Amino acid sequence: MTADTVVITCVLGLVTGMRHACEPDHVAAMSTLVAEGHGSRRTAWLGAWWGLGHTSALLAAGVVLGGLRAELSSSTMRALEFFVALMLIGLGARAVRRGIADMRRGRDAWHRHGHTAHHHPAQGHHLHVGTWALSPRAYLVGVVHGLAGSGALAALAMGAFTSLPARLVFVALFGLGSVAAMTAVSGLAGWQLSRIASRPHLQAWLQLSAGVLSLVVGVLWAMPMLVG
Repeated sequence: MTADTVVITCVLGLVTGMRHACEPDHVAAMSTLVAEGHGSRRTAWLGAWWGLGHTSALLAAGVVLGGLRAELSSSTMRALEFFVALMLIGLGARAVRRGIADMRRGRDAWHRHGHTAHHHPAQGHHLHVGTWALSPRAYLVGVVHGLAGSGALAALAMGAFTSLPARLVFVALFGLGSVAAMTAVSGLAGWQLSRIASRPHLQAWLQLSAGVLSLVVGVLWAMPMLVG
């Protein structure tokens, strides 16, 4: 493989990863998380954590499948896709429930960790390492999406490259593209959400709408696997 081919393939991996992040199931899942946040910085971090989870799952699967020169069976890939559908339904149901609850009682926007105050939902689950706010839920959602797409990506990488390091670089660039795209999309959504943060009732409706979207996409995602 020539140097030009390697460069073109790697760029293709980066661009394909960016496009991949904007697929309907990814956007639907992230919409349920982004609808809980306030401001572009907070929601951009949610997108970044989704991307990191997505990339770590792809790299782990790439190491195993590439090292063994194996591929996931079609039944395993279908099972992982079905799990994504169940996750979308679960996230959607949770967002609908929280949206309805917020309509009834309003929202808590500020809370403290020691001497640091944060402007995001008080009930949102997150961890703090120093001044870093981590979002385990967004990371795990990304992991599930990454596992579901790992089989096809590993097959693509093995077809394009002969060595394991080259395959992993391709997968990493694909993941980097997905991190960048989801961070940008989530941050842009957060910028728009910040305009309605002072109107809790409207934000509750937004969260309810995101939940319904996730439910619909999850059901549509699962139907071909149930009837097939």
